[in-house]
Amino acid sequence: MRRFVPLLALAGLLSMAPAQAAVTTTADLVAVAPAGVGSWTYSVGGWLGGGVVTGSFAGTDTDADGQLSWFDGEVTAFTMAYSGGSIVAPVALGFGDLFGFVYDLDGGPLGDGLALDVEGIGATGGGVFFAIGPGPVGLCGTGAVCGSIDGPAAAIPAAPALPLALAGLIALAATRRRTR
Repeated sequence: MRRFVPLLALAGLLSMAPAQAAVTTTADLVAVAPAGVGSWTYSVGGWLGGGVVTGSFAGTDTDADGQLSWFDGEVTAFTMAYSGGSIVAPVALGFGDLFGFVYDLDGGPLGDGLALDVEGIGATGGGVFFAIGPGPVGLCGTGAVCGSIDGPAAAIPAAPALPLALAGLIALAATRRRTR
């Protein structure tokens, strides 16, 4: 039994290590609402494991093409937060994390059209990758925007039970050894 104790202890330590990255997807459109002159809020649910992405963006359509485009330098502010899910841990990204953003200023949801630059949001930072819309996520069509969040896995509440169970097994094995 002594040779198994180090292995059981190692298994207990590994069970307490941070969880690996997880990926979650959605098929909901991104709802956008005005939040003042030149600013908007957005939200999208439907993620596997629950959770909601919310955030805001601001900018000015300087080339008057009916789109707010990060690629044209028109987006001046951006926030994104994911919370409430059981697969990916809560995360937040900001303007410096954007690698792409396009919104048709038609008042509809983000991802409802494919005019000019294709709509979508792409941001990455701190071990998190977020992409939604036909633009940054391949094989997405209008009316059914797909997206993904890849980041640290959400904590599993039952995880502490594993080290306790292992400790119980070690104690049980030690008790059996003493009774022999």
